[in-house]
Amino acid sequence: DQQEWFRYHHLFADALLFQLTLTDPEAVPALRMRASAWHRRHGQPSTGICYALAAGDAAAAIAVIAESWHRYAGSGRIATVQGWLAELGADRIRASPLAAHCAAWIAGVGGDRWALTRWLAVVEAADPQGPLPDGMRSLEFSAALLRGGLGFGGIRSMAESAARAMALDPDPE
Repeated sequence: DQQEWFRYHHLFADALLFQLTLTDPEAVPALRMRASAWHRRHGQPSTGICYALAAGDAAAAIAVIAESWHRYAGSGRIATVQGWLAELGADRIRASPLAAHCAAWIAGVGGDRWALTRWLAVVEAADPQGPLPDGMRSLEFSAALLRGGLGFGGIRSMAESAARAMALDPDPE
């Protein structure tokens, strides 16, 4: 009633989770998804991602990562996003162009040319859906902006990609 929350000591929480798993194992994923939604609503995307992954809902975790990665990267917390992506796993990232988009940007910002190339290939092979949760116009625009902005392919490739990005998003803002 007072809009307060608290957390159980981790040992007591583990004991409660163990007991719940014994008595009602089907409830555990649903409760974890409720916890994920609560944390996202209360501005705690990192914890929301952890609960979504613990519930086995990779799609929910990817959605939160896609909404949040740029704010974390923009404030110097690239390692946090790298941790989310590592927990998500390469197979899930490869299966999701949206997750690959996030991974490509984090790799690019972090200077990891190999990972950027790996995830950019997934993004470029996908349908150019959009807009994306982080505000990008589309996956195609994201790939063009990455190639145009980072210049890993040389000046000519950079200029061509930048021109492509401008053609895809003519808005000067």
